Order: sequence, then structure tokens, then C-alpha cells
Amino acid sequence: MSEYYKFDFMAVFTATKVPPVNYQPPPSCPTCREPITALRYGRVTKRANLEILEQNVASKMSSDLEEINEAIGKILTGIVDT
Repeated sequence: MSEYYKFDFMAVFTATKVPPVNYQPPPSCPTCREPITALRYGRVTKRANLEILEQNVASKMSSDLEEINEAIGKILTGIVDT
């Protein structure tokens, strides 16, 4: 929680922080490993879910670009051979 919120010396919430840039998995229960969906962890959960979505989009775009690159390579070799 301290990565997402600022607290004073009495451990009282004072402000929000900019979320960390590195990948953070969604918070999970230490006992059953189920994802925590409590409102208290809303910012943490939303950030983790956003990072997962960004990773999925980046992965999909990367694979699509590889396919397009191969197709362009085949087209160019066909043009050069003729």
C-alpha cells in the first residue's frame, strides 16, 4: 500500500502517489491466493489489471507485426525475382 499512498507519522492516509512503473501482479490473498477485490485495494488492482492489458496488447501487436513483416518479405522477394 505504501507504493500507492502517502501516509503521515501516525499511519494516516494523506495523499496518493504516482503508481510504480514496473510490472506489479494483482494483489492476492496470502492464504488462498485468490485476487483481492476489496475497494481498499482499488488503485492497486486497477493498475495491475491495466498492466496485464497493456502486456496483452503489446504481445498481440508484436506477433501481428512479425506476420506482416514476413508477408512484406515474401512480396519483396517476388518483386525482386521478377
